[in-house]
Formats: sequence, C-alpha cells, structure tokens
Amino acid sequence: MFPLKLEGRVFCEDDVQRISDIIEKNPGATRADLSRIVCRELGWVHDDGRIKETRSRVAMLRMHERGLIVLPEAKRNPQKKTGYAPTPETDPCAEIHEGVKSLAPLEITVVDSRTRKLSNKWNTYTDRYHYLGFRATSGHQIRYLISSGERDLALFNFSSPAWKVQCRDQWIGWSPEVREKNLKYVINNSRFLILPWVRSKNLASWILGAIGRRVQRDWEIRYGYRPVLMETFVDTEMFKGTCYKAANWKLLGRTQGRGKYDRFKKKEISVKEIFAQPLQEGWMDILNGV
Repeated sequence: MFPLKLEGRVFCEDDVQRISDIIEKNPGATRADLSRIVCRELGWVHDDGRIKETRSRVAMLRMHERGLIVLPEAKRNPQKKTGYAPTPETDPCAEIHEGVKSLAPLEITVVDSRTRKLSNKWNTYTDRYHYLGFRATSGHQIRYLISSGERDLALFNFSSPAWKVQCRDQWIGWSPEVREKNLKYVINNSRFLILPWVRSKNLASWILGAIGRRVQRDWEIRYGYRPVLMETFVDTEMFKGTCYKAANWKLLGRTQGRGKYDRFKKKEISVKEIFAQPLQEGWMDILNGV
C-alpha cells in the first residue's frame, strides 16, 4: 500500500494520517476547502508558489475511494446554473465562404477573464457550438477569439497538458520524475472551434500557424515562462485531424480507450489521436532537463 503515488506525489502512511487529522480538525470544511488546507500543510505547490489544489483534491478522492480517509459529503448548490444561456450576439450568422486572404486582416484577441463581456461571449460560443460544450478548467490557460472586422470566426484555447500519455512520454523520452518537473512546458489545445456558419478554406490551418507563432510570448506575459511543446487530442469518431496534419503537427499515436484514471477502468467515449508540435528548437532538451 505504501508508499502511495497519486497525482505525481508520493504519500507515506504518516502523510495520509496527517490528512485524516486535517479532515477531523475541520468538520465544517468542504472538500475544496480541505484540498487547499492540505496543500498548504504539506507544501504542495507549483514553482511559482500556487497551491496544487486540483491535484490535491483528486488525490484525496482516490484515498477516500480506497478507504484510507473519509471525506465529507460533496456539497451541491441547487441554484447554481450549468452552461451558458444563448445570447443574441452568439446567434448564428450568415454563412461566410471567403478564403483566408479575403478575410484579412484577421485579428487574434487574447480573452481575459477580467474582461467579463468578452469572456462570457467566448464561453457562450463554446457552450453552444463545441461538441464538448464549455467547461471551466483549473490551472494555466489562455483563450483566443479569432475575428475578421466585426465578424467572429473561431475560438481556441490552451490549457494544462495531460498528466501522463504513453506515446507522448515515450516520444519525449523523459522519466516520470523529469516529467513531473517539466510538464508545465507542455500546453494542451483543449478547445478549437470554427463557428458552424464559417466555411473558409484553410482557415483552421492558418489559425494553428498564427497562434503557434505567438503563444510563447502570450504565455510568458501571463505566467512568466515559455512553453515549448503543444499537444492535442482528436476524437477519431468525429474528426480526422486534417487541420493539424496540414499545419505539420506530428501524429504520436492513439489513446488506449480509457479515461484519465485508467486503473479504475473508466472508459472514454472514443479513442483519441494524439498530435504534437514543438514551438522552438531545442525543445526536447528543455523537456528532458532537470
């Protein structure tokens, strides 16, 4: 049973007992509250000092499932709305058939959560028209809105990468210890949506190229360091990954048809193809550096 490795951290029996004591001493705390307390008590933080709240919460849930700790009941807010209600500004528009050159100049806008109106529009578009809908993500992320004049064309984002992907990790060649240290230099394209009424030839590959040329700078401005590798997962039952191939992203392999916690046999809906694209020379040396 021990040592127990969960979410990139090794826990000894004393650690688990300490977490159990924290739960006992904070009887009114929610699971989210407890995850933050555990991060602070155990010093579980990122290099920039932010607590690893999500990983802490998942690790504690795994301990709860194994009977090592007892978490309080998950609290639900019955009045909390899910999803984003459609708005007139995100309603379908007349079809756009112009090619990329005819749409120029194209504008790529970084969407900041502090700009509430633009942020809500991005979220609503995603919730209405992306097949996965909108889902709030924790950790680092950058959202982009691509437009031509007053016409919105597409939405794109990068977020934290998958923790462990066999074909990607074999391709990079890093050890689990090095992966844990340097995974932050990988970013995941988790949403890419060209609005359904936009049918512009080569727009998707243009967006991939344009954003790939600027994301390092944007990420450094927001988070203080530059990522060196992009990754994405393409649902093979719905898409062929054509735009990633056209933009010279490398097909690394496929997922095994299991969910994030595959040791619990949680199946994915479909197999995903995994693509990746370096952002600079020497990227592999950076990822394998200690």
